Amino acid sequence: FILVKGNMVVNGRTERPFIFTAKDGSNSGIIINNGKENIAKFKNVVFDGLGSPKNSYNNLTGAITLYESNASIIDSRFLNNKSGDDYVNGIRSNVILRNLSFKNIISDAIDLDFCEGKLKNLYFENIGNDALDFSGSNLKISFIKALFIGDKGISAGEGSNIEISDIEVYNAKIGIASKDSSIVSVQRAKFNSNDHDYAAYNKKNEYKGGKLYVDKYGEGPILLLKDE
Repeated sequence: FILVKGNMVVNGRTERPFIFTAKDGSNSGIIINNGKENIAKFKNVVFDGLGSPKNSYNNLTGAITLYESNASIIDSRFLNNKSGDDYVNGIRSNVILRNLSFKNIISDAIDLDFCEGKLKNLYFENIGNDALDFSGSNLKISFIKALFIGDKGISAGEGSNIEISDIEVYNAKIGIASKDSSIVSVQRAKFNSNDHDYAAYNKKNEYKGGKLYVDKYGEGPILLLKDE
């Protein structure tokens, strides 16, 4: 696996992206542990066939882990992870995630724990568990499209504060869930073929129920990505 404890800048090109993959059949990934004084930047990158590391860092669940770091990932794709609970797991980090697509993910696509940041123009398809899973995080999210989701399109828990605008979730168990003292506001949402579009509830005894503020059901915009 790759462990980064400093600045990391990876710039591919639209016609020739930089590719991280495990060609030898292994399934390890990338750990960014660079401290808040440094930054990791990825642009025009393909992450294909990665997984959570099986070594002294075996408590980490993500194929790509952002730990107490500043990180941005832009214009990139995530495909076919092989192991782990998450493809991207952020822990106490500041993140910018923009123009990303996730396809064929075995569990959660993005899991952010105690993070802050902005997520914009994200596409999810064939996700085994949650497309977006948040714990104790403060985030602004816009232009999300999620198709064929095993559990939730967005799951906000453990006191998260999430602002969502322009989202579409199709074929999920729950479109948007707010639980355990989380506050989620939603503007311009579109749903189809979900078991439940919205859910607000209490799961852990140390928290209260989640809150959802929804403007109305409506026709949201269609998300357009370069490769769709």
